[in-house]
Amino acid sequence: MPRKSRVTTGIVGLFLMATAFAHPIALAQQQPELNPRHAIPPALLQLDKRRELFIDRHLFDQNSNTRLQLHAPQSAGAALKFDQPWEGAFSGYVTVIHDHDDHLYRMYYRGLALAGKDGTNDEVTCCAISVDGIHWTKPNLEIFEYQGTRANNIVLMNQSPFSHNFAPFLDKNPNIKPNERFKALAGTHETGLIAFTSKDGFRWQRLQQEPVFRDGIFDSQNVAFWSPAERQYVCYFRTWTEGEFAGYRTVSRTTSVDFIHWTKPQTMLFGNTPDEHLYTNQTTAYFRAPHISLGLAARFLPGRKVISDKDANNIGVEKRYFNDCSDIVLLSTRGGNRYDRHFMSSFVRPGLGPENWVSRSNYAARGIVPITSSEMAIYVCKNYGQPTSYVERYRLRTDGFASLHADYQGGQMLTRAIIVPAVAKEERQQKRTAWLQENLDKINLPAISPKAPLWGHQSLAISGPVSIPLPNTGNLGTEFTLAAHVKSVPAGHRRLFSAYRGGKVEDAELVFDFDASKNIGNDGALRFILGDLLLAADHRLIGDWSIESGNQDRHHMAVTVGNGKARLFFDGELLVEEPYVLKQPLKLETAGLRFGEDSPPTSLSNEPFIGQVDDILVISKALPCETVKRLAVHGIENGMSSEIPAGIGLTFESQTTASTDIPDLTFANRFGESWTYKPNIDFGIRQLALNFSTSAAGSIRVEILDAKNQPISGFRREDCDLIIGDQIERIVTWRGRSDLQSLAGQAVKIRFHLKDADLFSLQFK
Repeated sequence: MPRKSRVTTGIVGLFLMATAFAHPIALAQQQPELNPRHAIPPALLQLDKRRELFIDRHLFDQNSNTRLQLHAPQSAGAALKFDQPWEGAFSGYVTVIHDHDDHLYRMYYRGLALAGKDGTNDEVTCCAISVDGIHWTKPNLEIFEYQGTRANNIVLMNQSPFSHNFAPFLDKNPNIKPNERFKALAGTHETGLIAFTSKDGFRWQRLQQEPVFRDGIFDSQNVAFWSPAERQYVCYFRTWTEGEFAGYRTVSRTTSVDFIHWTKPQTMLFGNTPDEHLYTNQTTAYFRAPHISLGLAARFLPGRKVISDKDANNIGVEKRYFNDCSDIVLLSTRGGNRYDRHFMSSFVRPGLGPENWVSRSNYAARGIVPITSSEMAIYVCKNYGQPTSYVERYRLRTDGFASLHADYQGGQMLTRAIIVPAVAKEERQQKRTAWLQENLDKINLPAISPKAPLWGHQSLAISGPVSIPLPNTGNLGTEFTLAAHVKSVPAGHRRLFSAYRGGKVEDAELVFDFDASKNIGNDGALRFILGDLLLAADHRLIGDWSIESGNQDRHHMAVTVGNGKARLFFDGELLVEEPYVLKQPLKLETAGLRFGEDSPPTSLSNEPFIGQVDDILVISKALPCETVKRLAVHGIENGMSSEIPAGIGLTFESQTTASTDIPDLTFANRFGESWTYKPNIDFGIRQLALNFSTSAAGSIRVEILDAKNQPISGFRREDCDLIIGDQIERIVTWRGRSDLQSLAGQAVKIRFHLKDADLFSLQFK
């Protein structure tokens, strides 16, 4: 959210499950004729609820003035230096894993200080860790002794040749054994591929002594993973086009249902593209669309010498390692033995400086991982064979590998026929049951935690995105107080109170949020925005009290507006004060305030509150500083005097959850009110969500056609609310309506009208 300046007026508005509200603009009467070149046979597509990326022409039927456009990741700086004695200039073959269950990122790599024959005991396998994918540390695992000390991050050694190309992965097989959460393959042509397993990712053992697969050359990083779409393990490994070490380095594939018995390999095909050396393939299922696997392949150009002997001497690279160069290309596959190479251009170029143009530099790590809801990371080995060898992080938007693109003059793309997924009565009940199991049993959302109250007998524990409406808050008057006690908060951006619908915070909208571990952009770690008013306190004033820092103390946050002042408090202490007057009662355009999340069109996992909350307070009075301090120390029941006017004071002393339906929360209010909150979930709705970006002058409209290419009434181009902006998830609306249930089960085509815009992905929700 962009920083707002301080001025006057304004605030709040928010509605759970609201939709986009832009109105149609005048449209040209004549539709440009579509160009059927490269048309794909009109077989019906069963997308169901799978997310589709625009990385190939899988969805295309016809297009006019649109194209698939590759988007280069941007460097985000060094992630990890190979600077320890057991690492060094020839470290490489990196794998990055996001371990969601342990809230941990892991980086595995070969440590090697001096080049020599592949597969010796000079090579070790190391592991670095990170809690955010940005800042990495090398834990002292004390598993192996190196040069007289166990203070190192080595996870495998003295097992040559397996540290040469040890390639681990987190096994997503639903039938996995608990002590085999992590698996790996390693080996050379002489040994074949040996399978390894691990419970914690640090201590590894062989699955069996004999190799599980022999039919390959393996002189590279040979990557395997569980493919949920194919319901089997797949392995992409090194072969050569003309047999043993002859021709071009290429990729073959084998599959297995048990990770021990593997099928006869198939050589991967690349369509009508020229042969190129692909040194590593780094193929893995994309975490947001696992039916699509993406490869960040190292394109190797042997003998393509770019830098001079003098440049090589200046950067300290060994003589054998600057006669070639390489970059990264993007591969995709939907299963089977075929890669799509729609993009022959480089995905990541080597970059400035002679150090980037040496042999075996610019090799991508295996792994594409989420950093935030809107950003992903890939990692690239840089400065190979040099004293400065390291791993660099590159950032790219979520789903942002490539897009359907149209320039300013505009263009269209018509999809193949797609079956709109239906929601039958039985499926609704199944989805309802699944929701209960996933959200109550698994992440306990929203559920009461009587074991760790902040005040009194109970508090509310929230472990995932939830937006709790606070009734009778549509008119806050000319003065008000918002406050809450919280604890057990993970690091990250967390909403407290919100009446906000995305984009600029308007005069009838507000946001009260925080980050327990760092600042929110440039605004501070504790922030209140009301229209153009901004109150912000930076991280130095509130400290690091996230659960990641080991802090379990409760904290109180409050804001008061009234008596000519706007004030921001933390644990009862006044941090920020600004002159401010509401000249007329603050009337929110929506149903009122929400706790924990925004309302759509922002995502319901945008910046949610997670942790425990107690004593939620909303009153139409600006409490004096002394009362806020008493409130912070003693809570609502003991810290507030009888002069407090009616409002909302949620102390969670009397709540129930229904066990047979979607959980209801019945709130008891110390001011004599009570109401029931039922999560606003309709299991019969089908919607179309887009990940897109436009310029300020650009736009996207979506129309739905029948099987005869005739626009369907209510879903025509002129009905579609104009889509402008930049969002990871935007629900398409037609005159304010998003529900596609009336089309469920029908074969339809979707025509996208784009102007100076990029469409990265789509999904039926």
